[in-house]
Amino acid sequence: MPPNLSLIVLTLSLACASLATTKAGIVINEIYYHAPNRFEDLEWIELHNTDSARVNLSNWKIQNGVEYTFPTGSQIAGSGYLVLCRDTKLFHEFYRAEVSGEFEGKLNNGGETIDLVNDKGLVVDTVTYDDKSPWPTAPDGHSPSLERIVATASGNDALNWAPSILPASAENPTGSPGQKNDASGDHPRISVDLQVLGVEPGQPIRVTALPDTSKQSLRSVELGYQVVTPGSISQEAWMPMTSEKEYYTAKIPSQDPGTLIRYRVALKTNNGSTVHFPHPNELRPTHSAYVSSAEKSTQLPQFHIINTRTEDTHTLGRQLSSVLRASRGGSSFSRESMMARFQVNNALSEIARAWLTLAIQPDAQFSDKTLSAIQVAFAQADEAKRKLLRELDTDSTLAGKGIQDIQEQLRVALTEQLPPEQLNTLFTSPSGQGRRGPGQAFADVLPLENDWMSITIDIKPQGQRYTELRDAFRDAFNKRENTGKNFRPTRNFRQDMAKLVKPIRDELNKVLNARILHLLENARRSQGSPIRPNFDGIERRPPRGESALIVHQGTKTRVYDYVNISTRSAGFKVRLHDDRPYNGIKTLNIIFEYNDRFVLAEPLAFDLYRRAGSPACLTEFVSLKVNGKSAGYHLLFEHINGAFLRRNELSSNGDLYKILWWGRSIEDGHQRKGDWDGGHEELSKLIAALSQSEGEEQWQLIEKHFDVQQVATYFAVNTVLSHWDGFFNNHFSYRDPKRDKWMMFPWDQDKTWGFHDSLPEGTDFVDMPLTFGKEGDRPPRNFQGMRNSWWRPGGQFSRPLLANDQFRKIYLNETKRILDTIYNEENYFPVIDAMAAKLRQDVAIRANLIGEPPTEALRRLEANVASLKRHLTKRRAFLLSQDELKSL
Repeated sequence: MPPNLSLIVLTLSLACASLATTKAGIVINEIYYHAPNRFEDLEWIELHNTDSARVNLSNWKIQNGVEYTFPTGSQIAGSGYLVLCRDTKLFHEFYRAEVSGEFEGKLNNGGETIDLVNDKGLVVDTVTYDDKSPWPTAPDGHSPSLERIVATASGNDALNWAPSILPASAENPTGSPGQKNDASGDHPRISVDLQVLGVEPGQPIRVTALPDTSKQSLRSVELGYQVVTPGSISQEAWMPMTSEKEYYTAKIPSQDPGTLIRYRVALKTNNGSTVHFPHPNELRPTHSAYVSSAEKSTQLPQFHIINTRTEDTHTLGRQLSSVLRASRGGSSFSRESMMARFQVNNALSEIARAWLTLAIQPDAQFSDKTLSAIQVAFAQADEAKRKLLRELDTDSTLAGKGIQDIQEQLRVALTEQLPPEQLNTLFTSPSGQGRRGPGQAFADVLPLENDWMSITIDIKPQGQRYTELRDAFRDAFNKRENTGKNFRPTRNFRQDMAKLVKPIRDELNKVLNARILHLLENARRSQGSPIRPNFDGIERRPPRGESALIVHQGTKTRVYDYVNISTRSAGFKVRLHDDRPYNGIKTLNIIFEYNDRFVLAEPLAFDLYRRAGSPACLTEFVSLKVNGKSAGYHLLFEHINGAFLRRNELSSNGDLYKILWWGRSIEDGHQRKGDWDGGHEELSKLIAALSQSEGEEQWQLIEKHFDVQQVATYFAVNTVLSHWDGFFNNHFSYRDPKRDKWMMFPWDQDKTWGFHDSLPEGTDFVDMPLTFGKEGDRPPRNFQGMRNSWWRPGGQFSRPLLANDQFRKIYLNETKRILDTIYNEENYFPVIDAMAAKLRQDVAIRANLIGEPPTEALRRLEANVASLKRHLTKRRAFLLSQDELKSL
């Protein structure tokens, strides 16, 4: 035998020996490798003993993906389970199972190999999991675990794994550590190749199935389907599929245009069991097909949003009405509606304040039973509040009676739980909203009342955990109140107040676990800005959405089903599944601002950033329909998230912050984004170092910590576009962990290309000075000697960087380069004209929708185009005439 062949045979023999199942029958039974959101350390592995005898695990190992050696004396009971995790404390925030040890290392979210090795060095079991089909995709960050279906079947067969049951909220990890798997069954999944033919109006829909029968013999195959229209899903109907050699076929009756069909197959095996394909625990438990309808428009992709729940159709319908109303020149919300929402929010915030005040009293002791009833009562009141706020959009007069009804509902629910004196305290507590001065300001910065209510409703702590949290909130509340009483305002009122509040918050956070901190962070994020407050609270998203997005372009139709679609400012937000993005984009923002000029300026602005070499959102125009109702053309733009970073070849594990102009501190003004652990330490240190240095020392700091060229380009484009809002606001800051370099990404570019809110009609904003945004810049005066309304002091980065001589040279050269080679008539006039030509038909269609003469809408389009061109010409001339650029 040739030497090489001998080596191959020996290698194969050893491999087969190592993979042979030992008598112990221990298998890797469940893997939690990618937790949702910020619970990065929530990883665990479950072993299962398939034999009835106890097994000694001394010196056995888990290796490859993560490392763990079982200490002497370790055992697993007959038919028992054993759990290893990365972080025991975090594990026990979600699960009650006993943990036998903590492994070292981290499981790869994209898939890898895990080996179980016995004390003889033999591989007892191995799993090479993946996050792509045919492996289940739901465990990839959507909350379920990856569960073995048949413990005694191969762990490397992707069809022998399924997701655990999906939760109601993506914030709540699931799985079954320490017990029988949710997805446990008699045999692995059966793979089926499903195809649909003839999805046309008035034609039956032919479905063919080609199941993989290599491992299971089938007795029959059935097709189940549901008909989905806005606000409704039909009962699932089942029909037999006819065998045609290895294929099975069936025909779904013809359906009306605009109908979504969800279908799946049930495969009945000869041993009497039934297997569904796709698996019921997957993100998409069915396949989907759309019966297209011929649309009048256009050159644009056609987007059709379909909500299956009646409540969602009403919510998105109200949003669509408000967007159309705003584009007619009105407000998206009436003043009466907005004031009514404030009234409801303030009235019920008083109960939140009273509940915290009552809970921290020394004599307020509650049994777990009483506490549970209180928590349920507040949760029901919160849901009633949400419902009332939605109703106010159409009838603001409901506020007064609605508040009374919710208060009465809450009073009745708590009458048997609280003695009369405590009940009266809860409903007659002195108002916190009427406080003036530092006391109320401190309460705004550290909203303990709202935090306590959120914990009560969502976490529902009991026993010792409740006592620990109550005591921590009592301490924080007393410190906050005393600090507010003794505080004396200074010129730096906001900064001083934030510094005083920070240690109180930090001390409280030591008692709060990761789950509670994440809940409170989401609650604060959901509040909106002072200009556009959000009264509806946290948006609760299930991992499996209940809506669909249909995209039709040319002859192709794509269906994105079981996705989450919600409202956002001036439009809608669509969150797609990780494994099925739209042109590489996972989260779609679809909007139409109240001023149709903004809809043109925003994509042009993002385009300029990209042409100049700075990462920026992708954009396109789409023709939108919401639950069968035409909405006209809208702007689609990409969200800045992990998918955005990956598309731009950047690490999705970096530090990403959204800048909030109303934040009173570095922490409050830099909203941390994404699924990454960490706080603001690196950012705070950098900002402090920049402010405490100057000259060459500061330049060395800038050169070390910033992607100088990218940041200079970002500021240069802002300057070219007269984007006064982009230096202190409307951007993201990002630290690339691979290079330890900070970058900046633009956001919300509607008021670019020569616009600010106080601009007289028919004029263009072209004289924003080159000094804008830098340390020492002062507000210019208008012809009346008043400070121009658009002026703001620079941001945390722009002030020191733009004032540093070395950085400023690079910034000015970038500005000159962009003006000379990119932002000129030759490049952009054809782009603007092409955009106008593409939109003309849709502008006329939208005008008809909002009751406007199409001629007027088209006239305004031409006026906007002229304005964009004028800004380009005048802004270039203004900047090129400035001494700093002329001297280059």
